[in-house]
Amino acid sequence: MPERSTEALLQELCQDLTPVRPLGSLRVTACVLAGVFALALAASGMLGLPLPGLTSGVPWRSAAFLALLLGLGLLAAGGLTVALAGAIPGRDALECVGRRMAWAGLGVCIATSLGWCLSPGALGGGEVPLAASLNCLARAAGLALPPALAAGVFLARAYECRRLMGGVWACVGAVALGAWAVHASCSAGDAAHVVLGHVLEPLAVAALVGALIAPWLRRDPVREGAV
Repeated sequence: MPERSTEALLQELCQDLTPVRPLGSLRVTACVLAGVFALALAASGMLGLPLPGLTSGVPWRSAAFLALLLGLGLLAAGGLTVALAGAIPGRDALECVGRRMAWAGLGVCIATSLGWCLSPGALGGGEVPLAASLNCLARAAGLALPPALAAGVFLARAYECRRLMGGVWACVGAVALGAWAVHASCSAGDAAHVVLGHVLEPLAVAALVGALIAPWLRRDPVREGAV
């Protein structure tokens, strides 16, 4: 009789336990993000928008252009790495590497932007309308939306303790990825347009959106379903 009572008690305790939510590996998640971004690029090309490597007039021989391309690439890869690795216990080393990449990329973008704008004659050419900068911002945001949503789904299911920072890093990385594609396909070489439309506006919008979606990432669907 006592043995049966103990077994019944154990069964009752087990009924209150919540099953662990399975998470995909970082490699699989990275491949999903890359595939989603490739589909976004393909859809953009089908709409007749410029694509990296297929647009004429892009200043590939400009050192400042290439430096910004490198900075945006590092920021994109680093930001997404921080967001994804920070959501999995035991991946602190990879998260640290991603954080260093992201800060290095941001530093390259800031230094290149300042150097380009302060160089003689950089802002003395023909003025690029604000609409052109907003157009590049919209393109970057559109390309960033699919991978940002995919990363958000991963973060919402993961064990991220600092989901506010995780959401911000995911948005910054995704928008930097979109800005990288826009920068590699934009033929406007004016410093003001490049710095405003390819760097400052996208990163500011990414940080704002990341802070806004953080409350959604804080939701625990398992706990809410158990209530």
